[in-house]
Amino acid sequence: MLALGENGLAGAPTDRKESKHVAEFADQSQTQQLMREMGLNDQDILRRKKIVALDSEDLANIAAIREPVLAQVDALSSVFSTIWQAWTKGAA
Repeated sequence: MLALGENGLAGAPTDRKESKHVAEFADQSQTQQLMREMGLNDQDILRRKKIVALDSEDLANIAAIREPVLAQVDALSSVFSTIWQAWTKGAA
């Protein structure tokens, strides 16, 4: 639990570098949790990257669109869901 100190919350990040580190740690924890839920490990991820030929340029491109995608995640999910439902009905 965080406590209120003289300069704000005790234990809270005090500068941007530390804040970025905390955010990256949270992202890693979420990623690791998702991997566990999906039954994936690091070797599985590497194998799948190799199969689809995912390289550092692709990762940079993905990173470049991360924020715009996150800003529209609800709308994008809704469109995907609508298309998926129509596709699965057509396959039935």
